[in-house]
Amino acid sequence: MLGKRKCQAGSCSGTAITSLDRRTFCLNHFLLRCYEKLEGFDPRGRKFSAEPIDLVSMRAFVEECSRKALDVSLQSENLSNLQRGRLLDILLSAQLFKVSELRHFPIYFSFVRNLFISHGSVLTTPGSANPTLTIVAVAPQQAEYISQQMKAPSI
Repeated sequence: MLGKRKCQAGSCSGTAITSLDRRTFCLNHFLLRCYEKLEGFDPRGRKFSAEPIDLVSMRAFVEECSRKALDVSLQSENLSNLQRGRLLDILLSAQLFKVSELRHFPIYFSFVRNLFISHGSVLTTPGSANPTLTIVAVAPQQAEYISQQMKAPSI
């Protein structure tokens, strides 16, 4: 997409696939940067920071991140299912910010304490089969993880 430009993340020698925040990134560093910034907007991760979030820069980043993620997913031909799932996850996370802002609702689903959502969008299988049985089969593992998290002081 960006010709033969190199990724500008550290010492990465990968070919840049897109730009974000005026820097070019390979796919893995683009995904990482999106996740880092989106998680930085999550109030649970900020631990009662006295500094408020700059809403203008947050909106601009969320818009750019979602637009670039959509461009990458539509224009890249050799994406794995895992990479497509991560791009979808970024799009969904960015959409939660947009929807909550339009409704003037300050709490995002991902920010609600002790809310766990299970869905099949992260499954790496093609959409030719109904994923219900796979989701049900994974449910005991998810329940165990939730149980461990609730026993830990992190929740």
